Amino acid sequence: MLIAPTAPSNAQVTAMATATIIGARPVVRPAPVESRPDMVGGNKVTLLIDQSAALPQLKQALEGAKLLIDVAMFSFLPTGSGIEVADILKAQARSGVEVNVEVDDGGSLQIPFTNRVKFFKDMELAGVHVRHNLRNNPVKWPAVDHRKVYVIDNTTSFVGGMNLGKGYDIWHDLMLKLDGPVTARVATEFVGRWRAHDGVVSDLQQQLIDHPSAAVGTANATLLENAPRNAHEITDYYVDQLATAKTRVWMQSPVISSELFVNAMIAAVKRGVDVRLAVTGLGSTNAPAGLPLISRSFYPGLVKAGVKVFEQQRMS
Repeated sequence: MLIAPTAPSNAQVTAMATATIIGARPVVRPAPVESRPDMVGGNKVTLLIDQSAALPQLKQALEGAKLLIDVAMFSFLPTGSGIEVADILKAQARSGVEVNVEVDDGGSLQIPFTNRVKFFKDMELAGVHVRHNLRNNPVKWPAVDHRKVYVIDNTTSFVGGMNLGKGYDIWHDLMLKLDGPVTARVATEFVGRWRAHDGVVSDLQQQLIDHPSAAVGTANATLLENAPRNAHEITDYYVDQLATAKTRVWMQSPVISSELFVNAMIAAVKRGVDVRLAVTGLGSTNAPAGLPLISRSFYPGLVKAGVKVFEQQRMS
């Protein structure tokens, strides 16, 4: 997910509309951000860097929930921050708050199966509604659900890259805390996936989505998403930023796997843009086996074009 709180200039919009299509998949040029029908104002957007900043605010928001908590999590482990958040969710469910959790089973494979089953069963016994993205059915669920999303009372939401578990607590990562009416957009995205997993959308969930919270700030915001087969909003947004960049583009990512994105970097550096990329290196102590090799397959073309590539010692 990507929150886009600002709009491009008129010159950038013109450049987006006339830029050459690159790569195997045509880029769907997004409309100017300010003209998107789901752009909403009146929000407060807070950037939280690393778990040390994000977890205290997340726990405070979860503990303050009065009506509803929705959570979508790729890796939700019974260690470290995973236990802390699970304990809050169970306590809130016991107190009468509606709590819904959708978790990707593939994100928790490093934990023994019996431990995982007990962890989520304990949540259900406390009254938490749990649904799983089961990757052992490639027809119904063809891809992982990599989201990390929280919705609290449809007034506050969190989106970003932070998983839950002791091993992740020391990662360098980012979350955004969103207060205001854009949270209804985040809730709508959660409910769509929840329904696909046969989750029951309660009257309360729908009511809160239909009546977004009042303005609490001045930021305009909308939600962009990538999804298998039918949505590439984040990729297209990044490609457009590369296509219109004038001076520099510095990026950090665990892995690069999109030929379209690689071609956009090469095109930018050939225009004189300072393009730098930091990715997970082969010497990483916490990357899944083989992951750095995916990025490395693109190194020759990137380096030859002039992209400055840096390898990180740890995945982040």
